[in-house]
Amino acid sequence: MTLAAERWPAFAEPAAGQRRFGALVAYRLELTKLSRLIQVRTIAALSIIGPFLAVAVLHVQSATPGDTAFGQWVHTSGFAIPMVVLGFGAQWVGPVLTAVVAGDIFSSEDRFGTWKTILTRSRTRGQLFVGKYLAALTFALALMLLLTGTDL
Repeated sequence: MTLAAERWPAFAEPAAGQRRFGALVAYRLELTKLSRLIQVRTIAALSIIGPFLAVAVLHVQSATPGDTAFGQWVHTSGFAIPMVVLGFGAQWVGPVLTAVVAGDIFSSEDRFGTWKTILTRSRTRGQLFVGKYLAALTFALALMLLLTGTDL
């Protein structure tokens, strides 16, 4: 009688290195998949171009946006514009785009039918989840750094 681990390597205990670095392998794979998505590249380009478009719209507008922080000083001082753009980006744009991309990280496995393949590999479910979570967190941080970099 043969053991399941002998017939199917997925049932075998992971090696010591795989146990320790499995989440990092999943993280690296998720970052590679994210970098190839056109939607992520488009979001990165819009986060670079977006603040300049916001400045153009604020310049054309005669009314001041009074409902945002520093909005009343937009037409008075140029120093208020980055604060308005960052405030709006941090409150609305960043969380919405991060939720869309993070949801796509998990739902793409279901859409392409790859859950069966992924869950039978040598990584645990926890390692896969941590890798996907870290990829979404990295995307959120990169988005905010891009947005902040264009406002300086």
